[in-house]
Amino acid sequence: TSGVASYAFQYSTTNEESEFTTALEVQNTTNSCTYTYQGLASDTTYYLRVVVKDRAGNTLPSTAVPATTKKSGLSETVLASNVGKYVDYMPVSGTFSDHVGSTYSGDTENQNKQLSTLTNLKWRILDVSDNTLTLISATTANENFYLPGSYNMYNNGVLLLNNACKAMYSNSTLGATARNLNIDDIEEVSSYNKNSYPNYGNEYTPSWVRYYPNIFALEKTGAPNGTYGSRYDLSEQDEYITGYSEGNASYKGKCTYYHYQMTTEYMDAKYLELFRYQLDSTGNMEYWLASRCARYLSERGVFGFGLFIVSSKDGEVTGATWDMTASTSRLEFHYPLRPVVEIDLIKVNVGLTGDGEADTPFGIEAK
Repeated sequence: TSGVASYAFQYSTTNEESEFTTALEVQNTTNSCTYTYQGLASDTTYYLRVVVKDRAGNTLPSTAVPATTKKSGLSETVLASNVGKYVDYMPVSGTFSDHVGSTYSGDTENQNKQLSTLTNLKWRILDVSDNTLTLISATTANENFYLPGSYNMYNNGVLLLNNACKAMYSNSTLGATARNLNIDDIEEVSSYNKNSYPNYGNEYTPSWVRYYPNIFALEKTGAPNGTYGSRYDLSEQDEYITGYSEGNASYKGKCTYYHYQMTTEYMDAKYLELFRYQLDSTGNMEYWLASRCARYLSERGVFGFGLFIVSSKDGEVTGATWDMTASTSRLEFHYPLRPVVEIDLIKVNVGLTGDGEADTPFGIEAK
């Protein structure tokens, strides 16, 4: 190497002598050199070689070595500009039966049956950020998921909805984990000021009925025994909880219920289409959100407990709530799921095929 003047790093897609292109020529200063080829096309075989030039101008090429670049899909930036486009995602089929019976759901009449994956769902881009692709089902799924208006609906609705979606709509090969849509997803793209809703965020003490679902004591907005909980936000839950309790004289809590109609006044039209206009087979738009809400009913001096939903009334965000004037009071609530899938973009390529339309969705495959 003492007589080497430079190294020329070259590449070609044909291995023909006349087709090689010099990517970089480096002067020899340390008797060694490395170079990483950049800007090559994805999923393409290249022939790579180094041409050595001595100080007299003589050259000698190394033997060309073939190497195939990895496949590369659409970038995170491009995907983020395609909210609402379709992706050809397919979950691994599964079932969910944890909600059957009354232990966690309050379904004492056993109206729920074992749920199974719907393989005909289409999926659309909801968000792309931090190497995560978030998809939302184009329609609601698993109609009539029954959560009666009872303390266990409030206790476990968030976890039941998320676990049901996780069991039926995940795909570990693609690094994809499913959950149910929640109120936070909608709030992130809405400009509606929930603090403008009457009573929202205000602290109240029930005037006479002090029953509460047990999870309320763990919530950051619930203080049935005078001290606010520190464990859960409204869309959080990591274990099943059962039962109800009766608070003491220091019972208090904050109103977390509000409702508003999603319109272009508060939300970009592309998100309105995703949240409002996707109907199930019966033409309904009501579906569960995996988020709890507590409503203070000032005319009765009691708290109402329930889950947020999106209703068929012009895409209204509201709540399915009931008040615990009696510990076992119940109402009939039957709404479908709205699965959301979060996919690790480090593990997949998206957009190697298709153009994002309903009939020609972006392809997705593991790297």
